[in-house]
Amino acid sequence: MTSSTTQVLQVVPRRLPRGLSRRILERAKSVLELVEREGCVTTGEVMSRLGLSETQVRYVMYILMSRGYIVEKVVGVTALWCRDHTAAYMHMEALRDAVRRLIVQNDVRYITINKIIELIRRDGEARQLFSRYISLERHSRGFPAATLGFVSDILKSLYGEPVRYGGRVVYYVQNVQAPNDLETLPSHVRCCALLKAHIEQRLAASRGGVISIKSTHLTRDGRLLPRFASCLSKLLRQYRRGSGYVIPRGEAQELLSRLGQLCESVYRKQKKTAARRITRRDMQVVSFHVARDELEALDGYAKEVGVTRSDVIRLAIMRMIERLKLA
Repeated sequence: MTSSTTQVLQVVPRRLPRGLSRRILERAKSVLELVEREGCVTTGEVMSRLGLSETQVRYVMYILMSRGYIVEKVVGVTALWCRDHTAAYMHMEALRDAVRRLIVQNDVRYITINKIIELIRRDGEARQLFSRYISLERHSRGFPAATLGFVSDILKSLYGEPVRYGGRVVYYVQNVQAPNDLETLPSHVRCCALLKAHIEQRLAASRGGVISIKSTHLTRDGRLLPRFASCLSKLLRQYRRGSGYVIPRGEAQELLSRLGQLCESVYRKQKKTAARRITRRDMQVVSFHVARDELEALDGYAKEVGVTRSDVIRLAIMRMIERLKLA
């Protein structure tokens, strides 16, 4: 038994506080020994190894945490109970290292939560590591919510907030360089990810009151510069100053928290524009002159029947074509 474990139970008071019985102190002793031995454990692991209920485990954990013997690290909705902050950091680094290794080995450029879970399931070492904390079993409705939240937090700690692309939430893997990013990765996904990384870097490295951003700060690729310039114009229009953008430091922090939503909004607008272009591709434009009095009569008729001027003209042309066909 370690010194800290002994310290918890070295003297059992003659008169215990209400709710803190000798049985609870014995449970605390067993739980603390397990935490110190493993470094970090989950509630489910303690339940299975010590035969306790979830309520019993959480009650003991909160007693130990309130007395400073353990710390809690929440990942998604999963609580890790660790002997100290160093142990919590080391366990998180082991999880992050496993994800980094799988990313590099599989040469992915952007990834979804379900995809990384599948890579973990297929890798023996990673599967053994993650199985300590979450369930990797896929059910009829997909992976458990706790599993998705846990892996999502790991990915966010590595690659920042995700963006929406093609109806999916994806994480852009910044540390993997592809030879032809223009063809393999949508420009708005790269723009949003690199913009977020740039703002975070400037906030950490600079002590000034403002942050300056240009498209050349995000890429030197001449093929991408026009697209990145368009992306920044849509996202940062209110901060435009000359050929760049200047954001007050306080507003930059707030911008980071909603950057994912802004990028998603830009993507939706791009999809709508592309859809309109496809719809209009097979249409021909016809123009003609109408006298002022005839135009006023046309507008009056359109208003009376509750349609637009274009609807009236289109219907008139269609009827004229039908008469010509019958003639």
